[in-house]
Amino acid sequence: MWGETPAYKTGTHPRVIKQQQFEYAYLFGSVCPGRGIGEAIVVPWTNKGAMRQHLQQISNVTEKGRHDVVIMDGAG
Repeated sequence: MWGETPAYKTGTHPRVIKQQQFEYAYLFGSVCPGRGIGEAIVVPWTNKGAMRQHLQQISNVTEKGRHDVVIMDGAG
């Protein structure tokens, strides 16, 4: 522990509760630099359904008569 003023007596070690569990979040994000907009979704899991939902978000903001190009980097 670090702080400006000592919170504990010199030579002692404070007890710290250790986190035993973890939770994860996955981010699907996209940007359109030309229009200055972006879409993102944060989910506790990742699967085809989550990707489908993100692609639907992108589709919803795409102007009629225009196309989107989605490049995936294979992360994960």
